[in-house]
Amino acid sequence: MTPPTTKDGRYGTVHATPRRFSTHDGLTLAYDDAGIPDGDPIVCLHGGTDCRLTWAPVTPAVRDTPRLLLLDAWGQGESDADPDGYDLVGAFPGDVITL
Repeated sequence: MTPPTTKDGRYGTVHATPRRFSTHDGLTLAYDDAGIPDGDPIVCLHGGTDCRLTWAPVTPAVRDTPRLLLLDAWGQGESDADPDGYDLVGAFPGDVITL
C-alpha cells in the first residue's frame, strides 16, 4: 500500500488526505497513521475544539519509532458530526478501540 502523501504547512508535516474508518454507530472518523506501520500504536487524542493537526509538530520527532494514530474526534477536523448529538463518555472510548 502506498502511504498517503504529506505536505508541509503551518502545522508541520501532516497527511494531505486522512484515512477514514466507520464507527459502531455509522459515523466516519478521519485519522492519520504515521510512524512504523507494524509498531505498537500510540493514539494521540486532541482536546476540546482542536483536531488531529494539533499533533503534527510532534510527528517529525517520533516518526521513526512508534506508530502514531492521530484521530479527529467526532465533529472535529475532517470527521463526521452526529446530528443527534454524541455520547462522549459512552461512545468515544469505543471509537478509539475501533481505530
